[in-house]
Amino acid sequence: SNTLLNGKEVEVATYKNIFDSIENKKNLKLIPFEEVTEKSVLISPFESDKDLLTLKPPLHLGIGCNKGVDFETIERSFELFLDKFSLKRDQIKNIASFEAKRDEKGLLEFAKRYDFEIKFFTKEEINLLTYNFSFSFAKKYFDIKGVAEPAALLASRYRELVIKKEVFFKSVTIAGAV
Repeated sequence: SNTLLNGKEVEVATYKNIFDSIENKKNLKLIPFEEVTEKSVLISPFESDKDLLTLKPPLHLGIGCNKGVDFETIERSFELFLDKFSLKRDQIKNIASFEAKRDEKGLLEFAKRYDFEIKFFTKEEINLLTYNFSFSFAKKYFDIKGVAEPAALLASRYRELVIKKEVFFKSVTIAGAV
């Protein structure tokens, strides 16, 4: 924008890890999302009610599911997740889960039908994360910190959890990270 070219300060509302990754921050000021104005730049997967420049980084989804959950349940959970957060299918870069889910037919079919790359993470990779995750039954069954939130973080570029896990049909969990 002209503001940046003229050496004036530009307010940027984004997540800390994204802001820290910007090489030349001269004239950029990180502001909280609540302080966004029409003159700000927003870097977020979410829409703003203000008319401003918005850059949408791709979203990485972590998906957990109960054993044997079918494709239709995962697909419906995905649709509800997108709808709840006003997201579009093309904003999703990939999906991820825990390695024990590698053989889940419903999850694999979902990835194939939607042409999502799917990544699986090990117990060690998940448990190395130092984030304070939401409660998860995965702790009881697999001795891991969680599935949806850790998998989303591990699959993401900036390691910012932007959507805590949501539970659908008591059988599918989905979280989002950038």
